[in-house]
Amino acid sequence: MHTISLCSALALLSLTCATSAYPQIRLQSKAEEPFTVTAAQLEAIMSTTKSCTANSHSGDECVTAHEAAPWINHSFQTYGITTAGEAAGLIATIGKESGDFLYARHHFGAPQVGQGTRNMQMPNFNIMYAQSIPAIKDQVAAANGDAGKTLEILVSYGDYDFGSAAWFLTTYCQQVRSGLASGGDDGWNAYVTCLGASPGDGRLDYWHRAVQALGAKTT
Repeated sequence: MHTISLCSALALLSLTCATSAYPQIRLQSKAEEPFTVTAAQLEAIMSTTKSCTANSHSGDECVTAHEAAPWINHSFQTYGITTAGEAAGLIATIGKESGDFLYARHHFGAPQVGQGTRNMQMPNFNIMYAQSIPAIKDQVAAANGDAGKTLEILVSYGDYDFGSAAWFLTTYCQQVRSGLASGGDDGWNAYVTCLGASPGDGRLDYWHRAVQALGAKTT
C-alpha cells in the first residue's frame, strides 16, 4: 500500500486549488454548415428550370428549380458539402447531365440499362449508391442487383435522384474537393476528369454560370 505524507497532501491540495482558480478553457471546433442553394440561383444557372410546361417531351422526369432545390440541399447536408465551389461543381454536373433537370434516365446514345439519376450515373455505381442508403435497403435487396430495378428505386425519391452527384464526389473524388472548392477552372477540370468525362461539350459554361450564381471564389 502506498502512503502519502501530510505535507505532500497539503502541497497537492494547494496546487489543485490554485489551478482551479483559473477559468476552464474548452477547445471546441464548430462544424461547418452545409451549403444551401436557392431556386432563384438554380434558375440563374439554368433558366429553363423555371417551368416544365415547355418541356413536356420529357414526360414525368422534368422537375423545376423550386422542386429540385430542397433535394439538392438535402444532398449537401447528407454528404457534407459546405463550400460554394463544391456546390457549383455538383450543380453544373447535374444540370449538364440531366439536360437542365429534364431527365432522370439515360435516353440518348448507346443504351445503358440502369444508367441515370440526375448525374446520369453508370449502372454499377447506381447499385453501389443504392446499397449505401439505409432507408431503402429492403427495396434494394429485393432488386437483387438488377440495374434497371435499382435505378427505378432511386429515381422514385427526389432526395436520392438528386443525391447521386454528391455521393460520387465524396466517395470517389475526395482528392479533387479542395481544388473544386477554390472555384477555379483547374479544380473543375480535375473533378470532370475524376468523373471520367471531358471538360468540353458545354460543361465549362455550366461551371462558370454556377460559380457566378453561387458566389464561389475564383482562383
